[in-house]
Amino acid sequence: MLVPDEKKHGASNRDQRHGDENVYGAKPAPEKVVRLGLARAKGFLYLLDVELTVLRAARDPETDELAEPELVQRIEHVREAGWFYFLDADGDLARLRESGQRPDK
Repeated sequence: MLVPDEKKHGASNRDQRHGDENVYGAKPAPEKVVRLGLARAKGFLYLLDVELTVLRAARDPETDELAEPELVQRIEHVREAGWFYFLDADGDLARLRESGQRPDK
């Protein structure tokens, strides 16, 4: 089998990876941090604040306005820099490594 000269033809496609993508081009799976198992109620938007406290706010279906958020659960976990935290489909706290750099303030 002949292998093309990489200097002449450039690097092969398998060597041109972007960011955190794996060989097949898929993004890495989120890492579960805390298993909460929150059951989400219909008509609410679920939020995480800076201290990783889970809040929910009722959404008016006609105006799409949000009510004042209410406490759902406090999470005993310290947020680490460089990670994006969110509630996954199972209602657990998950995180992904942030892909870009934040601008200096």
